[in-house]
Amino acid sequence: MMGRYADATQAFVHIQTFVLRTRHYHQRAHGFDTVNKKADQMYALLAIAVSLSPARVDEMIHAQLREKYGDQQHRIQRGGDEAVEVLSDLFLYACPKFIVPNPPNYEDLDTAAEAMEPQAFQLQVFLREARLQLVVPTLRSYLKLYTTMGLEQLASVLEIDTAELRNQLMVYKQRCRQVRWTSGPDLLSGETAPATDLDFALQGDMILIAESRVGRRYADWFIRNATKMQDLIASLEAHQKAAASGVTTATAEDAPLSAATEPEPVQA
Repeated sequence: MMGRYADATQAFVHIQTFVLRTRHYHQRAHGFDTVNKKADQMYALLAIAVSLSPARVDEMIHAQLREKYGDQQHRIQRGGDEAVEVLSDLFLYACPKFIVPNPPNYEDLDTAAEAMEPQAFQLQVFLREARLQLVVPTLRSYLKLYTTMGLEQLASVLEIDTAELRNQLMVYKQRCRQVRWTSGPDLLSGETAPATDLDFALQGDMILIAESRVGRRYADWFIRNATKMQDLIASLEAHQKAAASGVTTATAEDAPLSAATEPEPVQA
């Protein structure tokens, strides 16, 4: 609701990483179903945040997000009324339950009826903000393909005139600057900084595009695959021990039988 999608993405990824790593320890806990439901709601909110303000997330979280809400993210990126409908559904499913701190005016029944639906009011506020933010993923999907591009060329692709495109580019510039938390106990504080890895500048009728590429985190990849390899080796050793113990048990059971059936030696 504050437009701080980068901070929201960082918080959701941190929580979901912890949930994924500790899920198998709490499968029999009484609150396991509640944790799963809240985790799924956080994935829905993460899908909203990543769609409106694209950002890099952990590969493991990204795979889970693509599996759960990949279709909804694709529909949001296409924009239009369909994107607004998807955002509305995700918001109503995952948003907290809002309350009204002030009692409604019961003398005016129309106003009182609206006041009794705080969730619908918050949805209107969110969608008004989201309609402006939808410019970001649409323009970014085209700008990241080029280093220089003409205004008329991009306008023809988007099927709008150049004046409208200039307005949308200015909105993109403004929406890509967000308040981001840096340090300190106050999580609501922060500094205004770019929230995207793609920047551009207008020079006449040309768009000059610059993308800051972040190096891949190879350490996380190696740690994750090393853990998978250790689990695989432990599983194979467990199966091998089980198979060996089964063979030993079968041999021990067959030994008395063979001894009993063996003929006694003939005494002279």
